[in-house]
Amino acid sequence: MGRRPLRECRKCGCHELTREGYCDKHKSLKSDRHHIYDKHYRNKTAAAFYKSPEWKKARAAAIARANGLCLDCIDRGVIQQAEMVHHIKPLREHPELALEPSNLRPLCNKCHGKY
Repeated sequence: MGRRPLRECRKCGCHELTREGYCDKHKSLKSDRHHIYDKHYRNKTAAAFYKSPEWKKARAAAIARANGLCLDCIDRGVIQQAEMVHHIKPLREHPELALEPSNLRPLCNKCHGKY
């Protein structure tokens, strides 16, 4: 795929254009936010699962089946690259479906944030 499009920084009120989500001035906010979430809120078992070779293979297969596109965007008639794979039935409630292809939905970051 090509380069990511330019968009405004995710920091409210900042109008700098970036391809990475946060401008150079606000990149530290991203790492701080993730560090705090990882330390205090992230499920350690789920974190290990998402680093596993089995997940990486299932994730790649799900994205490949959708031709690399976000399925929610396609439903709206928009073409957008999939960046995430969403568990339709949540992993914490249905660990038995963690790698089940029918439970995996490729999405762009924006659509994944709606779930």
